[in-house]
Amino acid sequence: MKHLHIPQLITENGPEETYITLDEEGKITETGHSRNKDIDYQTIKGIVLPGVPNSHSHAFQYAMAGLAEVQQRSESDDFWTWRNSMYNLASNITPEDLEAIASQLYSDMLTCGYTHVVEFHYLHRQPDGQSYSDNAKMGRSLIKAAKTAGIGITLMPVYYRLGNFGQAPVEGQKRFLSTTFAEYKNLVKDTKAMIREEKYGQIAVAAHSLRAVDEHDLFQLHELGNELDCPIHIHIAEQLKEVKDCFDYHNKRPVEYLLDLGICDNRWNLVHATHLTEEETIQMADAKVNAVICPSTEGNLGDGFFNMKLYLENKGRFCIGSDSHIGLSPFEDMRWLDYGQRLVTHQRNTFNTSFRSEMFHDVVLQGRKSAGINSDRYFSEDLPFDAIVIDDSHPLVGSASAKNLLSTILYSDTTIKIKEVYRAGNKVVDSGMHVKREEIGANTLKTLKNTGLR
Repeated sequence: MKHLHIPQLITENGPEETYITLDEEGKITETGHSRNKDIDYQTIKGIVLPGVPNSHSHAFQYAMAGLAEVQQRSESDDFWTWRNSMYNLASNITPEDLEAIASQLYSDMLTCGYTHVVEFHYLHRQPDGQSYSDNAKMGRSLIKAAKTAGIGITLMPVYYRLGNFGQAPVEGQKRFLSTTFAEYKNLVKDTKAMIREEKYGQIAVAAHSLRAVDEHDLFQLHELGNELDCPIHIHIAEQLKEVKDCFDYHNKRPVEYLLDLGICDNRWNLVHATHLTEEETIQMADAKVNAVICPSTEGNLGDGFFNMKLYLENKGRFCIGSDSHIGLSPFEDMRWLDYGQRLVTHQRNTFNTSFRSEMFHDVVLQGRKSAGINSDRYFSEDLPFDAIVIDDSHPLVGSASAKNLLSTILYSDTTIKIKEVYRAGNKVVDSGMHVKREEIGANTLKTLKNTGLR
């Protein structure tokens, strides 16, 4: 058992002095505001926030940093040219490479304040397109990496069958494919068994996109999500070309088409949803689905801005992810989520902010839901103690009133530091550095140099 005294714990009700007891697995068994004089408490100094869930990750793409940024101004460069670079990387990564890259990524996520990752995993097959003898081999690399780094993980095998709407897959997609839903369901079963074997992580399901599956696939995916009682994710309406292709094929826009199927509920997570009409935005909020916004990646790819202000006016739910990991700070992505709306609307009041930030609140609680973790409190019994500790010696933090404390942390620049991160009660970041920084870093450096991927 661990007993923690936290003088400044950020809760959904604002900062509170709190005493927390953890079991041997790092789960919270008791919280309160009274000190038991018979207990020896460990005091955590600083401002303690709940860890942030990262609701959308493609781990292998971390190795792409800088590789798709070299172009001439006169050349056409957009998501689709970026995708060619991504396919080239995906074609060459081994399970060992993936484990090393993901270990580095997950340790860096923790250092930045993400304590749980939803891994949107579609790199399933061997480079020649053949299955591994261990159907979940690539997924196992991700679970091992998460275990090494100490981050929580929801591993989501992705169903990917078609190359575009009604079209056969192309060469660059051969590692991603399940040729039938039965084959995909078998992948999910093997992944679930692997997770039990590794004794780490949990499972969810996903379709890559509307262009990668058909209507019957979507109904079967919904049934599988219900059967497993887990979240369902899908990329949607990220690019203008995708919207046009969908309309040409279905005579409907992507979100319009998906919602009209009548299967979307609060189990569904729509990733990006960048290009929506006002009607689609309202319908998406009314359907109680979760929007997963990835501001740094969407900015890097030139995707556009989600229609957040109208979505919030209709009580829409949302969270964030780092996607291709061009940016890894949840605080930076939250700022840009807000700043993007300010730039579009020319107003500063997209989110309600007081002692409890509406943006931070949804990012934490809806982010957990996207990972299959349901809670209505930041720190509640039966949840792992996942926490970020902000250095309160900085004058801006130390001088902030209770009302302004969280917004000071969210909207101040990088001089405000994360000094510690706890995952399931274990300190995984100390003095601003991951506890396995040197070990993981050396292995990743060796891997990337030997493979020539970069």
